[in-house]
Amino acid sequence: MRLTEITFNRFKSFGDTAQLVQGFRKMNMSYGNNNSGKSNCLKFLGLLFERKAVVDPGLIVENEIVGGRTFLGSFYEGTIQNEPFIFHNNIRTNPIEFQCHFLIGHQEITESGFDKTEELFMEYPSELGDESVLVIKGNISNFGDPFTSSVILLEVKLNGRELFLNDGTTKHHFRSGAATQSMYNDSLIFQNFMNILNNQFYFLDTDRFFVKEVDGQSTAKLTHRNFKNWLHNLSLDAVNRHKYENFINFIKQQPFSTTAFETKPLRYFNPSYAKFGDEIQVLLECNRQKLPLDSFGTGIQQILAILALIFETSSKILLIEEVELNLSPKTQKLFFRILRNVISSGKLDQMFFTTHSPYFNFVTDFSLYEVSISQLGVSSIANSPATRRSFFANPRLD
Repeated sequence: MRLTEITFNRFKSFGDTAQLVQGFRKMNMSYGNNNSGKSNCLKFLGLLFERKAVVDPGLIVENEIVGGRTFLGSFYEGTIQNEPFIFHNNIRTNPIEFQCHFLIGHQEITESGFDKTEELFMEYPSELGDESVLVIKGNISNFGDPFTSSVILLEVKLNGRELFLNDGTTKHHFRSGAATQSMYNDSLIFQNFMNILNNQFYFLDTDRFFVKEVDGQSTAKLTHRNFKNWLHNLSLDAVNRHKYENFINFIKQQPFSTTAFETKPLRYFNPSYAKFGDEIQVLLECNRQKLPLDSFGTGIQQILAILALIFETSSKILLIEEVELNLSPKTQKLFFRILRNVISSGKLDQMFFTTHSPYFNFVTDFSLYEVSISQLGVSSIANSPATRRSFFANPRLD
């Protein structure tokens, strides 16, 4: 799965003018001055495609509500909660509009659990062999209060033909497919198909440092704040022992330099565990010693944190804010060999990242986009490889 094109407006620092961004490759970089809107591009994708909260109000029985609950629906159903100030200039009466183009492999549609793949592509044939073009159009509108918004799907096309249309009064599904009546106007089949996009973008912000952890901390979901407990608990889990071994091998299989001293603890990754008081520690080998993870530089911690999160996520598209954080130019080069390896191995399909590092001025195997902001506080995006050298050589100081 790859995002190939996006158009959007009115999200945070982006104004009414629609931003059309094309030409995405497997690796994509955006650069620009601080506070220009680079992170907002990544946040928009992460927010749009995460599963939304659906509220079941329950039933009223003898003047009491029974059975009410909140659960996660599809990315386009339910509400975005606890996200104020996502509308440009906080004008919530104007919706955020978007249109996204995806290239999706037929095999991954089948592997997602969708059981009508063959019927679908009889009705919506592709000219690209085993890949199809999916285009979704919609908006994000304010929903009741400043903290809540909802995604409204307006149109979906598969290989140029209408898959879904919301005409304002009725939602039509599979109306273009006249021959296969088993799918005609079936909203459940449509939802099962669209679920392939749920949580497919994984956003990593700049807060990715390991912290002190008390033994026994909850690890229901891996974060940088519970990594040590997550890894220790996984090592003790007899049922999931294979997952622990897979993670160890995942780290070892990365193309760490054979000469770079600073990456030896990861190249020979063989962790053990200890407790200092009630604090859990992960110990790594270095110079025939076992040292706590906290003893190593933030660069090692940064790489290990990102790799652990990549290993654990089922998302196929990674969004990284300030990818060079705490990495020397030499280690940045090494780290990008690792990220390329993660993509070529199939663990990820695509990556978007922001940077201020001049190292990436000399890398040519990914698409580059400059994000800038006007004096009126409105961001814009340009695909401008011709100007990137001057930006990095002579950065603005204002």
